[in-house]
Amino acid sequence: MLMEFFTWGAALSKNNPVAYGFLVMTTMAGLGVSIAVVIDLIIRLLGVNLGYYKKEFEDQLH
Repeated sequence: MLMEFFTWGAALSKNNPVAYGFLVMTTMAGLGVSIAVVIDLIIRLLGVNLGYYKKEFEDQLH
């Protein structure tokens, strides 16, 4: 199944470069979100506390 996707993407890059650009953007965004979700689940399952955001320095900037 993955090989057919690569073959279709290669043909799309030759025939319609704009559509290929959108394909690349959506594929990379989908992979990024998928990896982030998996990493987040792993961190939660391991019980790692990454801390909380504090706004203590935000008032000094204004």
